[in-house]
Amino acid sequence: MEIHKFGGASIKDVSALKNLQKVLEKINIKKKSACVVVSAMGKTTNNLEHIYAEILKGKSAKQKIESLKQYHFKIIRSLCNTHNQKLLKTFIDQQLNFSKLSKKIVGNSDVLYSYIVSKGELISTKIVSAFLNEKSIPNTWIDAREYIITEKHVTSSSVNFKNTKKALKKLKRNTLYIIGGFIGSNQKKQTTTLGREGSDYSAAVLAYCLNAKNITIWKDVPGVLTADPKKFSRVKKIDRLTYQESIELSYYGASVIHPKTIQPLKIKEIPLFVKPFDKPTLKGTIISSQKSLKKHTSYIEKSNQIFLILTLKNFSFINENYLSIIYNYFETHKIKLNLSQHSAVSFYAVIDPVYSLDALIDELDFLNTKVIKKTTLFTMHHPKAKAISKLKGNNKVLLEQKSGDFYRFLVKS
Repeated sequence: MEIHKFGGASIKDVSALKNLQKVLEKINIKKKSACVVVSAMGKTTNNLEHIYAEILKGKSAKQKIESLKQYHFKIIRSLCNTHNQKLLKTFIDQQLNFSKLSKKIVGNSDVLYSYIVSKGELISTKIVSAFLNEKSIPNTWIDAREYIITEKHVTSSSVNFKNTKKALKKLKRNTLYIIGGFIGSNQKKQTTTLGREGSDYSAAVLAYCLNAKNITIWKDVPGVLTADPKKFSRVKKIDRLTYQESIELSYYGASVIHPKTIQPLKIKEIPLFVKPFDKPTLKGTIISSQKSLKKHTSYIEKSNQIFLILTLKNFSFINENYLSIIYNYFETHKIKLNLSQHSAVSFYAVIDPVYSLDALIDELDFLNTKVIKKTTLFTMHHPKAKAISKLKGNNKVLLEQKSGDFYRFLVKS
């Protein structure tokens, strides 16, 4: 099996879908056993979240629903024959009919969320499957909820790999399957979601469970880049990364690969290719166990960070007992630490802006708390002294940390 994942940008409109066809033809998909994992089209998931928010408030969201229907109808009118247009319109109408939701769905906000936002992948995969069949790329559409089996939580759900592997045994070789990313179902047969950007993870789960030859994630960039081109100049493509490097870059905020995606691939040493869908013949980036001989300096910038400095009021030391208590409070309030560090008397934390910050500070009443807002956290992979100096400039450095090939520092914006 080969796994190919296409995100929302690669299927957002008619020209993008025609390009998808060309990509699959260039890689000879008809001669392979493969799964094509597809996200919702364009900004559909965002639009479905808006619809969810209105329905949660007891509103009908008719205007937003109709707008989303017309967006998909316009695409299928340009792509599909009359017969498929009729079938797809009926399917879309059914999927976006939220007028008679059961009390079990409406009564639980998480269940309602996953039920509504999952419609994007169900609709996109149906359209992609019908279009490719018309273009002589034979394929079989499958419902991800029958194959990606998750645990009981319905949002940001964990995958049950044992049950997923068992379900996937039904798939045949020498067949092209079209399946939605991001969604699954639990043992209660409830629709579940894997968290935002979870389609990459879906592809990795399939690769792991099917012992895939490789996985390719098709993006609107030439591969994994040394930095965000919107924030940095002279950005380069990285030809090769190890699994560990990719995991750490993702964890620190690099946006190309979902943080959860790499781990299952690393376990079975399944190579991951990140390639541009507009230039499919380019090599892109390969992520595997093999180290690269070249060491590019990579940059990750997280702006608008909050810097917390915590010190004990009783002038004691920050020992293991206090560290355990502090970390537990962050976990309780679901606040992710982008960077943490401690000295003998102080605990330092860098976090994203969160609504629960005041509640956290109230509970940490045994600590003196200093809050510094509007800071920027930089992470550098394979840092060089000249690059560090240039990036720091005249900014005041509030915190520094070095770990392996990574150097991180916080400055006042």
